This record gives sequence, C-alpha cells and structure tokens, in this order.
Amino acid sequence: MNLVLLRMTLRLSRWAIVGWISFLVLYSFLIIWIYPVLAENEGMALYVQSMPEEVLATIGLTPEIVDELFAEGGFSFEGWLATEYLAWWPIMVGIYAFMFCSGIVAREAERGTMELLLSQPVSRSRIVSSKLLGFLVIIAMIIAGSLIGIILSLPLVDVGLDLWRVFLVLAQAGMLVGVIATYSTLVSSLVMDPRKAMTISGGLMAFSYILNLLAPALSGMDWILRFSLFSYFKPFEILLHGNFSLQTVVVYLILIIVFFAASLIVVERRKAVVQ
Repeated sequence: MNLVLLRMTLRLSRWAIVGWISFLVLYSFLIIWIYPVLAENEGMALYVQSMPEEVLATIGLTPEIVDELFAEGGFSFEGWLATEYLAWWPIMVGIYAFMFCSGIVAREAERGTMELLLSQPVSRSRIVSSKLLGFLVIIAMIIAGSLIGIILSLPLVDVGLDLWRVFLVLAQAGMLVGVIATYSTLVSSLVMDPRKAMTISGGLMAFSYILNLLAPALSGMDWILRFSLFSYFKPFEILLHGNFSLQTVVVYLILIIVFFAASLIVVERRKAVVQ
C-alpha cells in the first residue's frame, strides 16, 4: 500500500464523501421524522400481516418477525428503521461502490494516467491496493456518518434504540459493500473499459439482489440463495434480536480477500497497461 496514493484517493473523493454522508443523514432524518405519523397506523399492520409468506420472504421477513414488528399494535421503531433505512443502506452505498471501483483500473488505463503512476517507483499492485483500501476507508467514514445521523435524529421520537445493534447492522452492511467494491475492482482489472466494467459490476449487483428477492418464492430451491450476496445480510435479526451472524462475517471476508487478491494478480499480469 502507498500512503500517498491512499491520501490522494481520499482527497479527490472528499466531495463525494460529503455528498453521500449528507444524503444518508438527511434520509435517516426523514425516515425517523415521519415515524410518529405512521407508528399507530393499524392499516399498515393489517396490510403487512396479510401478505403471503412467500412475499414476506422476498423482503427478508418471516411471520415471526412481522409479529414482532407490530407487537404493540403499531410499527415498532426498530422494525421501521430496519425496513425503511437499514435494509436499503447497502443497496444505496453499493451503487457508489460499483461506480467508484469499476474505474479503479479501467479509468486510469483509459485516461493514460496509469502510465504516469507507473513511472514512479510503485508497482501496479500497490497502486490498485492503495486506491481500493482508500475506498474501504470511505465506507468506514460513511458508516460513521450514517450512525451519527441516526443519533442526531433520535430526539425527533420518544423511543429507545440500541445503538450498538445499529452499528452492527451498518458494519455488516459495510462488509457487503466491501464485497461489491472488491469484485468491481476485479471486473475493472479484467475489462479495462470503465463503461463496460460499470455495466457488468452493476449488473452483478442487480442480479444478486433480484435473486435474493425471487429465490424464497421458488419452492424447493432455497439453495440458490447461497449465491446471492444479499441473502447473508440480516438487519432484522440483528436489530430485533441482537443476533450477529459470524457466518455472514466469514463469507463476506473470504469474498473480499479472494476478489482483492485476484484483482492484484490480474493487474500484475497485464503488461499491456504500460505499453
């Protein structure tokens, strides 16, 4: 890793970081602000509870979780936050991840700036690892900003919230985004065209999400869920029960390491980048 390149990545991305954190803070403010209006809406409870189990499964809900969400007659605050904010967090930040990381190698090669970087005493793998680790730092900053946004919005509602569980949900979501970032970097290294890399990386993310939605409705084909990155993300289990799955951590970390290592191997073998 090259600290100069890492700092440069953070500096060049500073306005994007500010923009994404501001958006997520404002979004959490909106979600929490409107909660009291909808909390006692019995129609919403009846609507959700009347859904078939297959439909509930597509959004990560089981009948037991639904009963907990409306145990007091209205939408629980934890359930509302998980449904309307935390469940969408990795999708929103994941979009930023594949847009950023699909250009880590391909965009530099297209612009000719990779040759300039390689004219310095730094290897291809150090360039890629520095830029990718820079983005992982950005993910950590966005997680911190999102948590602060939720904390600052809590005075809008008169309810308690286990902030440690919220942090665990965001940490798990951050690992999911890390997987998206690393496989997008690998695609960028293989394709060497930023537009194609972005299309492929975004398509893989969309496919994984759609697979997670549809697989529970396919009788006898639950095994397909193992191929969806989103199936390992369990915001409701963490926020409602405090169950932080070590299996999810292991799966995400293994994928991050594999995609990261594969990206470095591919970049080192691409002699054409500097010719």
